[in-house]
Amino acid sequence: MGVGWQGVVPRKAARMASMGYTCARPYIQGPRDIMGAVDPKALVAKTRAQLALVLEGALAKVGAEHFPLTDRTMGDKMRRRIAEQAVDRIIETCPALWHKYTE
Repeated sequence: MGVGWQGVVPRKAARMASMGYTCARPYIQGPRDIMGAVDPKALVAKTRAQLALVLEGALAKVGAEHFPLTDRTMGDKMRRRIAEQAVDRIIETCPALWHKYTE
């Protein structure tokens, strides 16, 4: 028989943990709650500049490797425009993709 809390805590640890979880669960956010609170359009819009740079780089690399003639005649201005249009499309369609992975 234990004296004080030293003997009580280890023996009732499972019950205390269960009670603590039951009491705290309504106040704890889970992954679904957190991901559901995110606005996907706003999230992608915040990374717009970086995303456009990644897409420009991908267009340049793929174009040079697989479509060299088209890549040489395209130019940086057209590549930038295509990347910006792709970012717009990503922002437009990202809520459906986000919903697919968070549900």
